[in-house]
Order: sequence, then structure tokens, then C-alpha cells
Amino acid sequence: MKLTKSLICLLIIASATAHANAGEPLQPLTLQPDWIINVNCAGILLAKDRGWYEDAGIDLTIKSWKAGISPSDEVVHGNAHIGLAEGALLISGFDIPGLARGF
Repeated sequence: MKLTKSLICLLIIASATAHANAGEPLQPLTLQPDWIINVNCAGILLAKDRGWYEDAGIDLTIKSWKAGISPSDEVVHGNAHIGLAEGALLISGFDIPGLARGF
């Protein structure tokens, strides 16, 4: 799962890098994790800490998870651009685009 989330992070950076130009304002991007932030988000946190998102033109905000928060609902309601969630949403007919699943 850690590898999948790291790959998602790299895909985000790679896709944004093609559009990032010096002097342009950063594009805001909000991420809603599906659990308390810990080592499972290491790739995302490392990239943010090292400024890789900014280098790619992204102003990343990582929201805190709390009991009762559904990352998919946060995306659907416009409170986050990306939500980390279980792959079951993709096969259950939930109307939300998916990049990858963890397990």
C-alpha cells in the first residue's frame, strides 16, 4: 500500500511538472487521507517536505483525518481534490474517478 501511495504521489508530480513554469502561481491541491497520517503516507510527506510539489507547481494541503470523515465524501463534496480510500469504492458503483487502489 505504501508503494501504491508513493506511486500516486509521483504521478501527481509528473503530471504537474509538465505544466509548471517559473513565476506562475502554484495550483492548490488538497489531499484527504483515509487514516491518521503516519508512515503509510511517507512518500507524500517526504515529497512535500523536500518541496517537490512546489517544484511541480502544486500547493499541497494535507488534511487531518478524524473519525467519521470519509475521504470519498470529501472529494465528492468539493472539500478535497484527492482522497485516499479503499478500492471497494471503485467496484461498488460510487461515482468518483479513481487513480489506483492500495490493496
